[in-house]
Amino acid sequence: MGHMEKKIFFFDIDGTLYDQKLGTFPPSTQDALRQLFAQGHRMFIATSRSYEEMENVRSLINQFPFCGFLYVDGASVQCGKTWRFTKFIPPKAALDIMKFCQRENILVRWQAADKLCFNKRPAERITREMERMFGYIPPVQGWEGEPLLRIAIYAPVDAMAPLCRNMPEIFCSALSLRMSAITRSGVEKGSAMRAQVEREGMTLSDTIAFGDSFVDQEMLRLAGVGIAMGGSPECVKACANYVTAPITQGGILQACRDFGWI
Repeated sequence: MGHMEKKIFFFDIDGTLYDQKLGTFPPSTQDALRQLFAQGHRMFIATSRSYEEMENVRSLINQFPFCGFLYVDGASVQCGKTWRFTKFIPPKAALDIMKFCQRENILVRWQAADKLCFNKRPAERITREMERMFGYIPPVQGWEGEPLLRIAIYAPVDAMAPLCRNMPEIFCSALSLRMSAITRSGVEKGSAMRAQVEREGMTLSDTIAFGDSFVDQEMLRLAGVGIAMGGSPECVKACANYVTAPITQGGILQACRDFGWI
């Protein structure tokens, strides 16, 4: 394979590389990753998880020489021991949101550059869910003004709308029917992928992106080849060039073979 054929790959984790039900990367996925690395392609993780939320996948990830990690939908990027950039919520907006949540007695999971904490003790069902999804339960600690990458709020988007609608510097998104998340405006995987590709001296036409969820849409649209996992929502599939099989049916391996990358 010649130098010009080398590609740069960006992989979502949950539902793309990692099967939550199995608690691992399926064997076919591991096979595909090993073959891609052997071919000399550059490989990155692009995830909504923070560094702290990688606990239950860290040993799996460390089996492969990924070049870097786009955490918190690209708000923070790590390459080796270097953190390339971080996009924090503007301080006044962070203060206003945290004060509002404290006043309304709303549970918050706040993400700083080097820590992830609850603002108060969560219900047992929430700690169980954190343990199941991430293998990690954040400590309880009051926020003392640290710069924040993300504020995960245990309240629906509608509850935050009156506060957030006059803050164009932030973005409020739905994590579920009962949860919302605040990040700096413009934080999403696609823009972080573009910036990383430029740092690598490559172009978006050299880029392959795999994803399965709403937050992957812009990344799939921007990539030279965007691949949606089977079972993704229809709006996610519509952003992709190709829809592969589900994670449980060897979707990553299938796509890499179909496109001749391995």
